[in-house]
Amino acid sequence: MQKRFEGADGIRGLACLIVIVIHSVQIFRSSLGVYLSGTGKIGVWLFFVLSAFLLTAKFARSGFSVRSLFEYALGRVLRILPLFFISVLIYYSAGMLGIISMYDVFRVISFQSMAGHLWTIPAEFKFYLALPFIASLLIFLYQRFGWAICIVVTVALIAVEQAIWPFWLTPENSLDTRWYISSFTIGSFCAIGHSEFRDKITGRLSTILGGAVILLIALSFPVPRNVIFGMPIDNWLMNKFVIYSLLWAVFVIALADGKGFIGSLLRSAFLKRLGAWSYSIYLIHIFVFYVIVVGRADSIPWMVVSILVSIAVGALMFYLIESPLEKLRHRMQRSVIRT
Repeated sequence: MQKRFEGADGIRGLACLIVIVIHSVQIFRSSLGVYLSGTGKIGVWLFFVLSAFLLTAKFARSGFSVRSLFEYALGRVLRILPLFFISVLIYYSAGMLGIISMYDVFRVISFQSMAGHLWTIPAEFKFYLALPFIASLLIFLYQRFGWAICIVVTVALIAVEQAIWPFWLTPENSLDTRWYISSFTIGSFCAIGHSEFRDKITGRLSTILGGAVILLIALSFPVPRNVIFGMPIDNWLMNKFVIYSLLWAVFVIALADGKGFIGSLLRSAFLKRLGAWSYSIYLIHIFVFYVIVVGRADSIPWMVVSILVSIAVGALMFYLIESPLEKLRHRMQRSVIRT
C-alpha cells in the first residue's frame, strides 16, 4: 500500500467543514436547527471511517512488530490526549459544555462523562485498542486468501457487531465505542478495498462515485427527505452511522488518491490545510461559537466570522501545541529505536 494518500488531508478537511458549518448554523440560527437535526454527525462518521482507513493502511505497510505497535500507541496518545485535556480545561474555564467543576473535568478527561461535541474523542480513542486486532485480521485474510474471503469475513464481522449492538438502539452521542465499532470496521476494510481497486479507479470514475455519495447524503438531509420521500422532518439520521459509513467508504476508496475533479478539490490548499488543522479546529470551534454568538444570534455575517475565527484559532492551536507534540513523538521514537 502506498505511503501517502494525496486526497486524505482534503477528506479530513471536508469532514471538519461539514461539522463546523452545521454547528454554526445550529448555534447562530437556532430556529433552523430542526432542519439540520443530526447532520453534523455525518462529518463525524467520515472522521471515524477515514481514521480507521489510514491507520489500517499504515499497519499494512509497517506490519505488527513491537516497534510498529509502540509507534502506533505513542502516536495516538500524544496526538489525541494532550490537546483533548487542554480543550477540556478551556471549556471549564469558560463554564461551557456543563464542565463547571474540577470533578466534571476529571470525569470528562477520564472518559466517564460527555461534554457536548467532545463525546467523539473517547469513542474514537478507545477504538484504537481494538484496531490492531481488526486490522491484522483483515490484512492477513487479504494477503493470504484474497479479496473475496476478506469481504465475506468483514460482512460477517459487521453482522455480528450489529446483532450485539444494533445501530438503531444506539444512545445519542454515546461514549461507548461498541456502538460505533461497525463504522471503524468499515473504515479498516476501506484500506483493503483501496489496495484492491486503486489501479482500477480512474479520475472519471472517482468523480462519479464521489459525486454520487455526496448527492445521496445531501438527499438524506431532513428537508430533501421530506420533499422527495414525504418523511417527517426529524432526527431520523441521528443513528444511521452504518449506512453513512458505507457511503463514506465508497467516497474514501474512490478519492483517497485525490483523482478526478472532486479529487482536485480535495487536493486544494484550503482543504488540505483545513485537514491538517482539523483536530484542533474540531476541539475548539464550539468555544469560539459560544463566545461570538452572545448578542449576535441570527446574524449570518457573524456566523461566517465565527467559522473563520474558529479555523484561525484551531490553526493557532495546531502550530503552538499539536505540531510540537508531533515533533516530540518523532524524537521519542528515534530515541527508543536507538536504544
